[in-house]
Amino acid sequence: TGSNRMEITENSTSVDVEHKMCANYEKNICRKKETIRKIFQKIKLLLDELNKYLNTKKSQVIFQNDLLQENNQPNFIQLQCRTLDQLKCHLDNIIHIGYDLGLYGLFLGIISLKNYLESKNALINITDKEAKDLYEKIIKSLDSLINNEFKNLPENRQILYSDKVIRLEEIIKKNSLGQCIVFVERVYAAAFLYQVLGKIFGDSIKIKYLAGSKAYIDGISVSNKYQREVVEEFRQKHINVLISTAIIEEGLDIPGCNLIIRFNKPNNFSSYMQSKGRARSRKGNALFVLFRDESEYEEYESNKEEYRNYEFMEKLLKQNFKVDYDSDSSSNDDHNTLRPYRTENGVKIDGIRSIQIINQYCAVLGNSEILSPRFCFYTNENNRFKCILSMPTNCPIREDIICENSNKRLAKQECCLKMVEMLHKKGELDQRCLPIRPAQCLTTDDDDDDEETEKISFEIIEKQSSYFFHDYNSLSTCWHLYRINISNNNDLGFIVPNELIKLPKFNLYGRNDVLTVKITYLKPIDLKPYKNQLEFFCRYIFEEVFDDMNTGLESILKFDIEHSTFKLFPCLLNKSDDIDYQRMMTICDRKNKFIQNLSELNDNELYYPSYPSKKQLYTNISDVSLLKRVTDKWEYKKPLETIENYADYYEHKVPNIHIQRDLSMATMKGFRKPRINYLKDSPLKKEKETNSLIITQYSYYPIEVLHYGPLNQTDFELFFKLPSILVRISQLYYIEQLRKLLADKIRSYSLFDNEHMSIVTFDDCLTNIFSSIPSNVLSLVSFNYNFSLKNINEFQPSSNLIFQSITRRSANENTDMENLEILGDCFLKLAISMSFYHQYPFDNAGKLTLKKDKQVSNENLYQLAKKQELINYLYVDKLIYEGKEANWIPPGYKIDEEISQKYTKQKAKRKAFADMIEALIGAFLISTNYITTMKFMKWLGLDVIPINSEKPPSILRADLSDTIDNVNSKIQEFFSNFAFDDIEKKINYVFKNKAYLIAAFTHPSYYNNRLTQCYERLEYLGDAILDFLVIRCIFVEYYKQVTPSRVTDIRQDLSNNGRLAYILVSCDLHKKILHQSPYLFTRITSYLENQTLFSQEQSMKDKLNKVTLVFANEDPWDPL
Repeated sequence: TGSNRMEITENSTSVDVEHKMCANYEKNICRKKETIRKIFQKIKLLLDELNKYLNTKKSQVIFQNDLLQENNQPNFIQLQCRTLDQLKCHLDNIIHIGYDLGLYGLFLGIISLKNYLESKNALINITDKEAKDLYEKIIKSLDSLINNEFKNLPENRQILYSDKVIRLEEIIKKNSLGQCIVFVERVYAAAFLYQVLGKIFGDSIKIKYLAGSKAYIDGISVSNKYQREVVEEFRQKHINVLISTAIIEEGLDIPGCNLIIRFNKPNNFSSYMQSKGRARSRKGNALFVLFRDESEYEEYESNKEEYRNYEFMEKLLKQNFKVDYDSDSSSNDDHNTLRPYRTENGVKIDGIRSIQIINQYCAVLGNSEILSPRFCFYTNENNRFKCILSMPTNCPIREDIICENSNKRLAKQECCLKMVEMLHKKGELDQRCLPIRPAQCLTTDDDDDDEETEKISFEIIEKQSSYFFHDYNSLSTCWHLYRINISNNNDLGFIVPNELIKLPKFNLYGRNDVLTVKITYLKPIDLKPYKNQLEFFCRYIFEEVFDDMNTGLESILKFDIEHSTFKLFPCLLNKSDDIDYQRMMTICDRKNKFIQNLSELNDNELYYPSYPSKKQLYTNISDVSLLKRVTDKWEYKKPLETIENYADYYEHKVPNIHIQRDLSMATMKGFRKPRINYLKDSPLKKEKETNSLIITQYSYYPIEVLHYGPLNQTDFELFFKLPSILVRISQLYYIEQLRKLLADKIRSYSLFDNEHMSIVTFDDCLTNIFSSIPSNVLSLVSFNYNFSLKNINEFQPSSNLIFQSITRRSANENTDMENLEILGDCFLKLAISMSFYHQYPFDNAGKLTLKKDKQVSNENLYQLAKKQELINYLYVDKLIYEGKEANWIPPGYKIDEEISQKYTKQKAKRKAFADMIEALIGAFLISTNYITTMKFMKWLGLDVIPINSEKPPSILRADLSDTIDNVNSKIQEFFSNFAFDDIEKKINYVFKNKAYLIAAFTHPSYYNNRLTQCYERLEYLGDAILDFLVIRCIFVEYYKQVTPSRVTDIRQDLSNNGRLAYILVSCDLHKKILHQSPYLFTRITSYLENQTLFSQEQSMKDKLNKVTLVFANEDPWDPL
């Protein structure tokens, strides 16, 4: 930060550059060795067949695996093929690896791909027979290569490894005392080069590799946490060689790293400089090695010229950091006449340093591109120099700086000093007057679990189904009676200590039918006279009827209504809307009740024999043809030789019992208990039960060993619905509270009366919503912020939608929040983007993106959910009623706090709460309108409604006004000069404000546009709009055909840079981009020379028709 260059000199690193010429494997081995050529040829033939198929038929999705993988080559490549065209891409990559690494690299790639394609993760569902045959042929061909051609790998190292691998081995051996980073182009190359070097060096040298956070190859998941661990190991010198993609080109500083090797040619100048800059060792000269294996002379000459340009550009950058010598004659001390800029904390910036800072700042503005300030000089009539400093158009300081001095160099320095002062005061420079770089890390994927706070990775919240009037510690005598109407049965009821909020009707799902349940309030009742009877009945139901719920004296759940978290008494009702105490006590009296004589047997009753420890229930069969007598011969294995008949066996089996020899036995058939979980419709299970072959087996028991079952068959069917009913009541109790909370806070609608609401089905609401496509669902309407926050309408999210919004997939319900979350996520980003675009009219796209990312981050959404007390509404755990894994507390029971967590709490990652917030946004979006949704988001604490935004911010430069006639005429003149009306004709749209179209085609490097901003702010806004429109189209037009993972897949494919670039070039609109960037010109030229994409014979119509077939993995062209 000082006025001299001592700091730069002291901290700089001298890096020697060495070009290593390597023999090209394809040219020198594959073409000359017949056996090797045939191996590569076999894979190429498979590719030719794939191409032939794909050119004639639209590729079909062939995998059912819903695991979504980003398709953004070369940063994350995953051996998880999902379509035939992607399979083609992977085979093509494996050939590339073979040419890059040699035969052994090809072998590793084929092994890895074959293993995955045959794994359980690649379930094939091909409807087209030709495609299926082709897929199976590829599998067999890969298997044949492994078992035949690769069975005995050659010992000749020149064939086994490429020349680049052999030379890499030599360099690493020479650098055994130092550290080395090997940069490769693709994830495939990183993964398999790591394995190749592992075979060569064994354990003598520690090697690891890094790739993108979503990369997954051969069982290694390169998560953010893994990346940080590997970098730290390398920093601590526990790793000698680190193989990496471009992910660590920027932001990694390892002082001991003295060797950088570019295994593949750098993609651009930025990549060249950044990777070279990783050579940091100052003990001796660091070395930057570039491997060259061009196969053709033209390619060699082209690359040679490109490297010369890189060196020249590097030299120019370095010169910008030295004293600027001009042709004018001036004293070396002249710069002392300029007043330096001093910051509040004492940093002093003189004229020379200010030039350095301005150049550094422009490099930061350019991100991966080369942007520079523009200096214009002219001499006035007094022979004094005037300097005009123009910054790139994406700089927040948009006005030109003009300074006059007798010395040309001093005029330039004075301009830079003023600009440094303005940038520092605007917050673009830090306390040391250095450019503030965007936050840098290995990855910026905030959906990765490793990005969550490691110390608090999970949140423990209450389980709603276990808390029902739990805060009533002292039991009042006045309770409230409710009837449970289940389709045609009105016998069940319950009482609670306080009156419930009105609940909507809801569905239960039986084996063969759907049951509708309605909760009806009857009256208040006095608990005191009947408390003992109600407690006795409740214990009987949940200890005798449900005998596997871990309840009872010796179990972990103890009955204690006063301290229970679920305060409710189940009961039976009569037709007079009173509690039927007599029937309840009659049921309780069945406990351990024996059968007295055969005449009591009834086909509707249930019985169980007294001697087994676990009750097995039976029904009576009144078929005289099946009767047996107790004196009939015992037909099974005899525990004693003295046993002759059934009477002997049961007298032996049951102590102190006498069997009458003159009676018949009861003919019994095993009773299958009713389904206990009525929450979810299970069509697969239903089909399995229907199709299964049931063989009836009969059992015979003397009446002396038979007890009455805890209930008869009719009551069993009724009471086994009770747990599911109570779960739904408690869930709807909280859902209705949440609905009321949202209505009270947002104040955009009056809450519907539950009597007029549709039945809560607890299934996917979106299927019904998008099947009819109502006009008000995600409609495309004109929108501005000039709306009243008090606007009232009738649209509101239903109980069904709220339930879906708070339900995770892990809850194992008929529905979950995933699709609503996708909708909410894209609208959240759109709303925040629009708001910030209005609120910060002079912030560049980088700053807007940082602000937006903070707002939409999982951590922020979690904190907002916590602040608004929404976190306890999340529904995470699957409910289990019985057995060792049971986690549901029956009403009236309590559990010791030390072991209560499984029953009363649920654990969720912070991301789950963020997902719930996004799902709630999605629920508002499809059930209300954009305004009400944004009001909900504003209540949450999201900055989505800008203040005083009656109109969008001006697209003109900061020093201009779009209300001045002179400006408008200049815009029209600029528009006409560049024939921008051609664009309007092609896109069939006429802009009212021509400045927007001019800005959309203005690159930051184009200084001659002094009227409008560059495209970056519009790009920031358009990205969010495009994402929302794509998602909207998928949901509205194709909802029945997509799953959550495929929605994301289509979303990425339709809005990726490669597709958008192709469309722009196909429409011939790339010629309209205004720029003065050699870097951009090179990128455009290289893209246009791709003969595969752009054939000279194709018309624009043909090119656009081809858009659907352009593979998403094409090298994305960001500027387009």
